Amino acid sequence: MVDKLIIRQLALDAAAHIARTKLIPPVTLFELRKMAQQLIRKNQQYKDLESWCILLLNNALWSDIVGAIPFKRKLLMIPQCLKHSENCPARIDGFGLLCESCGACVIHEIQEFADSLGMMCIVSEGSAMTAQLIEDGEVDAIFGVSCFNALEKAFSRMITHAMPGMALPLYGEGCKNTSTDVQLLKEMLSKTTEKSIALQQLKPLLNCVKNWFTDENLNSIMGKVNNRSEQIAREWLSKDGKRYRPFLCAATAQSLGIESVENESLMKLAVAVECFHKASLVHDDIEDEDELRNGQPTLHTTHGMAVALNTGDLLLGEGYRMISELKLSPAKKSAMLNIASNGHLDLCRGQGEELLCRNLEKPVSSRELVQIFRNKTAPAFNVAFQFGAALMNASRGERAILEKFSQCLGISYQILDDLNDTVSEDNNFISDPSIINSIMHESNISFENAQQKAKDLLVQYKTDSLLALRPLQNFSLKRLLFQITHSIFNTAEQYDWH
Repeated sequence: MVDKLIIRQLALDAAAHIARTKLIPPVTLFELRKMAQQLIRKNQQYKDLESWCILLLNNALWSDIVGAIPFKRKLLMIPQCLKHSENCPARIDGFGLLCESCGACVIHEIQEFADSLGMMCIVSEGSAMTAQLIEDGEVDAIFGVSCFNALEKAFSRMITHAMPGMALPLYGEGCKNTSTDVQLLKEMLSKTTEKSIALQQLKPLLNCVKNWFTDENLNSIMGKVNNRSEQIAREWLSKDGKRYRPFLCAATAQSLGIESVENESLMKLAVAVECFHKASLVHDDIEDEDELRNGQPTLHTTHGMAVALNTGDLLLGEGYRMISELKLSPAKKSAMLNIASNGHLDLCRGQGEELLCRNLEKPVSSRELVQIFRNKTAPAFNVAFQFGAALMNASRGERAILEKFSQCLGISYQILDDLNDTVSEDNNFISDPSIINSIMHESNISFENAQQKAKDLLVQYKTDSLLALRPLQNFSLKRLLFQITHSIFNTAEQYDWH
């Protein structure tokens, strides 16, 4: 069993370390582990407590944010193993243990304290209700008391989802009659800060953005359709889509403090981003000679090559027209056009190089292909972020971070796309450039080994995208970018606690 006094001193040292770094959450597990190792080097009494170091550093990191969240939007989860198992009269149902307040263990004391603060409390290691509360946006922060085995599963997911939370491991081992530092838990629960914070809810925002692409709302944002060519373009624009890019534009502006996402300039910028994206899809399908996109006929298949080309060009023009009509200062409007045109040029350069690679006798190197990815895929992310940032007068430093993040994210996205595609398993060069083919040929290794190297490269660039956010001081924006990374790659970092 660990010494409570040492843990309390470690909590103080962890808080002091976070204060010196001036970091704001979220951060990666990699960064937390690195800071834990720094603490251990300074104080060898923590050498066998790396897992405690990581958790207490994370607590210190989130303390101010969690303290700014109203108690009614916090959830405390405590484990059933805190009860005295032999004589406990409590029943257990689908929501967890229903404490009878007999006073034989600390569960009633903890629940009563949480109730006095107005905080929800569940006596369960996990439940469907907890997941539903989080999914429905009813909970903004979680306190968890549990053993390290259970925390291992939840901790990495909370970091990856950028969920505000703090944790306190149990003392001792086993699943019966365990204990925890109740006083330290009460101190964690009761801390408040003067400022208040409302967390950005992404699901409602995404639904709002999707609603902008109904026929009625597009007519309001873009103006009514005048002829058949515009009708074809408008139908292609309103066709079902994930709307990630306009969502990123709106989410960035929201995280930087826009009063309402129904702002006319923001809606026009978001629709312009989607115009550019849908135009690129039309042209990509022609260049790749694809007859289907997401199971539906491509535009050139249904309307012919000439009409499709014209529709793509028309959508590009619509995007630039909406930017030019923004009711913003000439300087800000010029900045928007500069963002769009530079992104357009980079995308065409990357796409052009990829097309030219198809005629080569052997694959380009993986380094050259990564550069193509940087130009081809990253601009779509960057333009969306930069529109929202420029609209809200983000600092030069914030915009530079967004650009670096976009580059790493775009490269990761394209590597993931290559890994998901069906690739020839022999050593013959296939028509489309592929990171696996490039690695396989330049390293003279098997398909399986090249595939693993590509996966390693994916992890590297995903990690680089998150590490690029380290100096960002805007919590809402930083949290948004963490959440976006998770939603794209749908993976949680894992940490070996043992």
